[in-house]
Amino acid sequence: MIGAVADAAAIDPARPSRPLAEMPRLPGLYLINGFGARGIVWSALAGELLACLITGAPLPVAADLAGAVDPGRFLLRGRNRQPRSDRD
Repeated sequence: MIGAVADAAAIDPARPSRPLAEMPRLPGLYLINGFGARGIVWSALAGELLACLITGAPLPVAADLAGAVDPGRFLLRGRNRQPRSDRD
């Protein structure tokens, strides 16, 4: 996960599904996490991506790839799921 942390409390319940770019974020709070066994390999690119996100510089990767590691995607996934109905 690399990017600004989403503000779950600021999401409009009438419009829970929105693009990542329009998701409200907590000001000044960024996350870089979840490297696992490949931390040494990915840390330089992840650090560059985070620096670009913070400063507004051009991203070192395509926008869809940056969205794939955006922490807000987990919040979108949780809000887009339909509750399961209990069946006997």
